Amino acid sequence: MVRILRGLAHKYFSDDEAVILFLILVIGTVFVIWFGAMLAPAIASLIVAFILQGLVTRLNTLGVPEGLAIVSVFLVFLGVLVGSFLGCCRSSGPKLATLQAKRPVSLASCNPTLSCCPMSTRTLFLCRRLAVFTSR
Repeated sequence: MVRILRGLAHKYFSDDEAVILFLILVIGTVFVIWFGAMLAPAIASLIVAFILQGLVTRLNTLGVPEGLAIVSVFLVFLGVLVGSFLGCCRSSGPKLATLQAKRPVSLASCNPTLSCCPMSTRTLFLCRRLAVFTSR
C-alpha cells in the first residue's frame, strides 16, 4: 500500500509545475471557503458583468454603436432587476400585512419577559419605546 502511494506521489508530484498547481488549488479552495460569504457578491457581480458584456458584444455585431449598446443593455438589466424586485414585493405583501397586524400582540408578550430582566439589560431594550409600540 505504501509503495502504491509512493508511486502515485512520484508520478504526479515529481513535476514542479504540478506541485505549484496543486498548492494554488489548495490555497484557492481554502481562500474561497474562508472568505466565501464576502466573496459571493463579488463573484456574482463578475458573472453578471460577463453576461452583460456578451449582450453588448452581440449588439455590436448587429451594427449597434457601442455606447448605445451599453446603455440599452444596462436599461434592460435594470428593468429585469426592478421587475423581479417588485414581483417579490408583490408576493410578500400579504405576509407583511399579517406581520403588521400581529405586531402589538407579539410585543405585548415580550413585556413580562423584559420586566424580569435586570435593570442594566432592560435599559438596552429602551422599555419606554417598547411600551409605545405595545399601546398601539
